[in-house]
Formats: sequence, C-alpha cells, structure tokens
Amino acid sequence: MSRTLSRRGFTRALLAGGAATVGLPYFESLARAQEKAPTRLLFFYVPNGIQAADFRPKTLGADYAITPILKPLEALRGDFSVISGLDNTPARPDGAGDHASGTSSFITCAHANKSETDIRLGVSADQIAAGKIGKNTRLPSLELGIDGGSSAGGCDSGYGCAYTRNISWSGPSTPMPKMTNPQLVFDRLFEGFDKNASAAELAKRKAYKKSVLDA
Repeated sequence: MSRTLSRRGFTRALLAGGAATVGLPYFESLARAQEKAPTRLLFFYVPNGIQAADFRPKTLGADYAITPILKPLEALRGDFSVISGLDNTPARPDGAGDHASGTSSFITCAHANKSETDIRLGVSADQIAAGKIGKNTRLPSLELGIDGGSSAGGCDSGYGCAYTRNISWSGPSTPMPKMTNPQLVFDRLFEGFDKNASAAELAKRKAYKKSVLDA
C-alpha cells in the first residue's frame, strides 16, 4: 500500500471489492502513514562470519562489480555502502577467547575485561542512538536474537557469558539481554510487556486481545 494513499482513495478501493481482504480499523494507520517516519537504526550481527572474498567488492565507487554474496541486493546497491579497511582493535582478546572478545566489542568498540565475574566493557552504539533518537519511538530500542542463554558464568576461555551472549550494552557492566521468544516480542510490540504478569493474567489478555493490524 502506498504511504501517500488518501482515506478517500482507500475507501474507494474497498468499495471496488477489496474489503474482504483487509481487517478494520484502518483509518488511524493511514493517518500515521502520511506522517514522517522516525529515524531507525539497525545493527545486525552475524556470529559465524562472512567469506570476505565473496562479500567485499574488489573495486571502489558506486559502479563496483557486484560480489556473489551481495548479488541478491544488486537492485538496491544505491541504497547501501560496503565499508572496508576498518580495524576494531579493542576486539583483540587477552590470550584465548576470540569469540567473547570479538562479540562484545562489535558495537561497543571497548576492550572486555577478561573475567567471569568482574564484567567491564562499555556502552554500545545502539544504546547511544536510543538515547538520542529512540525517544521518537514507543520503544527506544529492541534487542532480538535467535539463541538465548544466561549471562552468568564463564563461556569462553575465562571470559564471562555476558560477553558472548550480548552485543547491546547500556553501561559498562549492564548488557541488554536479547528476546528470543517470538510470542514475547509480539506482546511487547502490540500488547504491552509485563515480565511480572501471571499465567492467568496473560491468558486473560490473549482472550480479550484486539486486532493489531492498525499497529
């Protein structure tokens, strides 16, 4: 649906036979669609790495030869840039522990203190942005992941699990745990999120839930 579609045009489309495929209410979302969308920032971490030779272009400039990994995005090449030549020096571990040190410094650019209990790192870029532009959205930041696990204990050659299981940090000793359960993510986005809610309260909320189409 075009973001500039007017209410009149949308109503006309419904009268022409499209009403059966769209759930109501819709007018509020149409009104919001014509407002300027807030700025959003996404950091996406690939823990298993990327084959650099098949990802990084060999030539410079906007007309670079597309690489095998970037081939599916060829039509969008004007919308993104591939940056190379960077070195996140703080990511180098103290001895063994590349996974923990590299993961934790991804967007903190801070050197992890090698300990399983004395966790010291830095504030991540996403949380700095959340403090600046996150106020323009209902949720300043949203931390999502596939694999969970506790941040307590040791996970990599003397490094605490907090380093290996979190890339988002609101403070030097405060990782932002990621949400891995799709139902909890859905609830936080559309129904509100209350970690202290009982099973009965959650069941009642689901029984009376309203359409989330407008959101």
